[in-house]
Amino acid sequence: MSEVAEDERCTCEPRVERDGKSYPPMAKQPPS
Repeated sequence: MSEVAEDERCTCEPRVERDGKSYPPMAKQPPS
């Protein structure tokens, strides 16, 4: 997981931030 401050995370729903893009928690992460 990328180091993202909790304050920068969306409080409405847990999002996964990867490569500067935010993905919803249920979305599959693209292969690295």
